[in-house]
Amino acid sequence: MDKDKEISSQPPEGLLKISEDLKPEVAISLYAAERATLMFGCYRKGDANDPDVYVAALTFVLSGYPEHVIRAMTNPDNGLPSKHTFLPSVEEVKQACDAYIKPELDHKERQARITEQLKERAFLEESSVKVKYPTLESMRETYPEWMKAELRGENPDHIGMILEQKYRLTALLKCLMKMNLIRSRINLS
Repeated sequence: MDKDKEISSQPPEGLLKISEDLKPEVAISLYAAERATLMFGCYRKGDANDPDVYVAALTFVLSGYPEHVIRAMTNPDNGLPSKHTFLPSVEEVKQACDAYIKPELDHKERQARITEQLKERAFLEESSVKVKYPTLESMRETYPEWMKAELRGENPDHIGMILEQKYRLTALLKCLMKMNLIRSRINLS
């Protein structure tokens, strides 16, 4: 057999090196594995069908959480081992971790919302953004001439015109109502 075609059980050298980006993930995974093994050791023998698979599954689940959550869940004194007589399922461990970290996540979300609201408030309070409401005088400048004259008391005829239009509209409405009443009586017969 050629040396080039030899099959080696060793992985290539490049795969053994951990990149700097993955070091925190590897560290948390190692810590999770250590704590999962500790938690598994707190229960009676024979509760898991395959202890290696169980510890691997717990390691995978626990490594998705921060170190303080892993420590709290696997602590024999007040974590899951002190609350469960029998070995908890992977789902129960995940639910317990989610319940433990929920207040922390809710607090972070709330703080993010508060920060965003404070930024919006600061933006709206800037003098360049503030809404400038018109004054009464500037509004009066936009009135039509007849209204300006009326406000000064110079156009009393205008009020008479408005009353006359009101009477005409009232009479027109009365006529329309009578016509609708007649139509409804004709349709009913």
